[in-house]
Amino acid sequence: MSASFSRARLMEQGLALGAYLEELLNDATPVAATVAAGAATQLSQAGASDPVAAPATQSYEPAPARDRLQVRVFEVAGLSLAVPVARVKEVVTSQSRYTPLSDPVPLLLGVLASAAGESRVVDTARLILPQDRSMQAGENPGRQVGPFVVLDAGHWALACARIGAVIELQDSDVRWRTAAGKRPWLAGTVMKQMCALLDIDALIGLLDDRMAR
Repeated sequence: MSASFSRARLMEQGLALGAYLEELLNDATPVAATVAAGAATQLSQAGASDPVAAPATQSYEPAPARDRLQVRVFEVAGLSLAVPVARVKEVVTSQSRYTPLSDPVPLLLGVLASAAGESRVVDTARLILPQDRSMQAGENPGRQVGPFVVLDAGHWALACARIGAVIELQDSDVRWRTAAGKRPWLAGTVMKQMCALLDIDALIGLLDDRMAR
């Protein structure tokens, strides 16, 4: 493979990743626009002479400003993700501490012996990535699972492809999410590092909800 082809391929992958990060951040219709569209529809259906109650407005404030935020970067199927260091219980690299489920369930790969006792291992690629890309990431049934990032109290561990460095971000480095959307686990994006910052409270809430069904 020529050096020029490799550079072109890397550039193509970088552009695709940047586009996906933009999609992540902009996957929700701003609430104000939704409210305005709903009001216009009601007026159109009711007629100008009919009274229409004004819909309640709702706003989504940005995440609280932080002077500095330390995050642990890790990789899943080519996508870099970041989790606040304060929300990481442990990073586990030993495969010997992982036990796969004999009968896997959606999003759950197995259990991990962690500092918290026993952590449920999440198929992070299936949770985070679009369906077509997550299927490509998991198409090899014999693929290695791990290393792992154990979250918060230790009930959940994220399966990764690679563990990266701890970096320090300033508030201005992050494009914070300001609207609700279909990816509640997303807090924002860090374009300089080309990674998505996870909202751990929302992520754990999502996992707890799905496992309770």
